[in-house]
Amino acid sequence: MSGERRRHPRESTLISCHVRAGKQIYEGTIMNLCEDGAFVATPAPLADETAIQLRFRHPRSHETVKARAVVAWRVRPGEGSLGIGVRLVDSLSALEPHSGAVASASGTWARPDLTGVSGVWSTVPHPREHHTPNIHSGEFAPVGDGDLSERRGLSTPDTGRAQAGRRRVSITQPGDQPVMGLLQNVSEAGFSAACERPPPEGKLFRLEVPDEGEAITLTGRVVWRTNTSGGLRSFGAEIVQYGGSASRARYEALVNRLRRT
Repeated sequence: MSGERRRHPRESTLISCHVRAGKQIYEGTIMNLCEDGAFVATPAPLADETAIQLRFRHPRSHETVKARAVVAWRVRPGEGSLGIGVRLVDSLSALEPHSGAVASASGTWARPDLTGVSGVWSTVPHPREHHTPNIHSGEFAPVGDGDLSERRGLSTPDTGRAQAGRRRVSITQPGDQPVMGLLQNVSEAGFSAACERPPPEGKLFRLEVPDEGEAITLTGRVVWRTNTSGGLRSFGAEIVQYGGSASRARYEALVNRLRRT
């Protein structure tokens, strides 16, 4: 990749996605994205030149879209974060409504001339339903946005918030440096925190919580935030991904421990 000259600049992202190769479906996170390419963090063991389909929320139209792609290169175990670099056959612009993309019966947007080869996806009837992640590799696994419990694990009930005692945390938005914040309360499905510059509503961010000498890492999506000026501003978030099975276990243990105090 060092000698490659990209025609379009990449932008850092944190977009949950599904990767489909034949009958196999893998979960992943689009870490950077441009008009005709992306890097997807995923444990999917796909060889170079494998034809795949990506299902994700379009960063401009905010519609869930299906894009054909080809694996251009991959990071193998021991070389860094597992993932694949892909070439998008269906560019971002081609998947926008003004370019002819239309809604399909599966709840996604695609080009009419591609619907016959774009695959079949389950309809998503209950957005923001939370699920325990089904993690096999220690990589990130989505926890929300869709009734996909057959792939993601059993449904996780939210049994109420526990006060977190203004625990110090690190909050990182894509492309920015980490900022310090305070964790206010936690539950199985989400949490609230406060910092000087909370992420906008609907945006993803990375949270790191020091806990007994270890770090809990997860990705959250902001669902509300206060509009007060100056000082710390509170915001609430739902959990979208865990940074591996160890972080999931530590977070659940933290919630249970705080409920007992």
